[in-house]
This record gives sequence, structure tokens and C-alpha cells, in this order.
Amino acid sequence: MAPVSFSTAWDDTNAIVRREAALLVPVALALIVLPGVVLDRVRPSAAVMAKGAAAGAFEPALLANPLNLLVTLFASLVLSLLALRPGISVAEAMREAGGRFPVAVGSSLLLGIGFALVAAPALPIVLGGEGAVQRLNPAFALLLLLYLVAIALGLVFAMVRLLLLNTVAVGERRGVFATIARSWEMTRGLFWRLLGFVLLFVAASVIAAVAVVTAGGTVLLALGRLLGDEALGRLLLDLLRGLANAAFLTWFYVMLANLYRQLAGRSAGSKSGI
Repeated sequence: MAPVSFSTAWDDTNAIVRREAALLVPVALALIVLPGVVLDRVRPSAAVMAKGAAAGAFEPALLANPLNLLVTLFASLVLSLLALRPGISVAEAMREAGGRFPVAVGSSLLLGIGFALVAAPALPIVLGGEGAVQRLNPAFALLLLLYLVAIALGLVFAMVRLLLLNTVAVGERRGVFATIARSWEMTRGLFWRLLGFVLLFVAASVIAAVAVVTAGGTVLLALGRLLGDEALGRLLLDLLRGLANAAFLTWFYVMLANLYRQLAGRSAGSKSGI
């Protein structure tokens, strides 16, 4: 098998982002920035959520989080297609992403249900808080703690090994189970390199986002107060935060598409005896 080159994927990603900016930027604005800002405005505060839970009432705004996840998932499919298929239009990418959307959602739901079933024995303790832990036998509490640590480590391992799940969903015509199996197989032997890549990406995005929001937020909030409308300042800050988030996510999805392209080629080469 030919080795996978992260440096080559890096160079290809930067080249694609520069070359296809006219396609990538509108998609990122429409599917990441705008929905994120709108949903942030309707998402209830922690106090409102607690009050609604105490009253036993359903708060429609609670749907903001799952809706945001679904929109971001669709955005990842569209951006992956734009990176994988040179010359494809945004309309074509959105149409094809729509066709593969059920597979991507189904794969994520199946994995989420599996994780929930594995974690179910410890959920009463987690939800019960400190009081629930204190009522347990110390030895059993220690076993549960070790179980939770094992679940957390397993979740990290699975998330890294399935990093290409959405890219595979649009890159290949497979069903839910086959998509999961394919994405798992493609990252065989690459866990530590992928984990390092993810950690570096998260660190860089967090540092950059904090720097951008800290510097820009001071100016924008001050501008809102100067104009006599603090809500306007907060809205502009949300837009700035959304732009920073969209920039990093777009680059990330394109990078995954380039890693997928290499791994798909490697798999084809191994099958043909190259």
C-alpha cells in the first residue's frame, strides 16, 4: 500500500480552497454561518430550559440544537462533494448531497444509538449527580468510574476511526452499514496520525476563534453601545464567531475529502495488486 501523506493533503486542501473559493464561500455562508446565527438567536438560555423542564412544558426552541447538527451535517456533505468533484456546481452538489443525506443521518443515528446502549448502565449515576454516587458502595462506584472512562476512551477511538464517515457517504454509493464499515476500514492503521491531526486542528481553531472573537468582540460590542443598540453588537459578534467557525469547518471538510481521495486510491491499488 502506498503511504498516506498528510502534507500532500494539506497542500491539495489549500489549493482547492483558493481555487474553489467562489463555490465554497457561498455554501459556508448559507449552510454554516446563517443557520448558526439564526439558531443561536432562538436557542433558549439555560435558565429558560430549566424553567421549562421544571414545569414539564416542551420548549420548541430546544429543537435548535438538533436542527443545527443536521444543517451542519448537510453542509459537510456539500463541501465534501465540491472538493471531491472538480467542476461540479453548487446546485448539483446540493442535489447529490440531498440524495445521500439519509445515509449520513442514518449512520450517525445508528452509531449514536449504539453508544447510548453501551453507556446506558452508567446513565442513572451520571444523571443522578453526586447524590447518586454517594449512595453507592465505594467499590461499585469505582467500577462505574472505570467503566465511564473506558466508554469515553472508546468513544474517542471510534470518532477518530470514523472520521471519514460523511465523506464516504457522498463519495461512494453504499448503504448505512456498508458506509460505516467502509469508513472504519479506510482508517485502519491511521488512528494515531488522525488523532494528532484532529488535536492540532481543534487547538488551532480554538486559539484562532478566541483571538478573533476577543479582538473583534470588543470592537463590535463597543460599536453596538455607541449606536445605542447592544443587541446589534451581540448580533455582529455572533456573525464574526460564525464566520470564524465556518472558515475552519470548510477547510476541515476539504482536508478530509483529500485524505479520503488518497485512501480510496490506496484501497483500489491494494485490490489490484499495485
